[in-house]
Amino acid sequence: MHIIFYFINSAPLVSSLTAVTDSTISISCSDVTENTYVLLLEWRCKGQCSENGTETLVKFTRGRGVTKQRDPRFVLDQERFDLNLTAVRTEDAGEYFCLVNNKMEGQDRVKLTVVGE
Repeated sequence: MHIIFYFINSAPLVSSLTAVTDSTISISCSDVTENTYVLLLEWRCKGQCSENGTETLVKFTRGRGVTKQRDPRFVLDQERFDLNLTAVRTEDAGEYFCLVNNKMEGQDRVKLTVVGE
């Protein structure tokens, strides 16, 4: 008798994005598809972009719209739920991810690297 073990790597996928200071970028929320009914959505960042480990940048609640916004540079596209960031700064570098409908962990993360002009 043979026993076979399968290990499923549940670590989120990380993609990379490089932005130039003072540019505008858009980060897609991979957890949202055309069939997703979004009741709650949070965009968070981890790393240099956060003051305390992991920080909520924008929070959206259906029927109420954006209920929290850390900085006016972080704008949520309320149709596609992309995070748009204007006037990128070096301190915006870090991992960005969205949480949909009270999920505890974002499925995919985008590692943002910021370079000078």
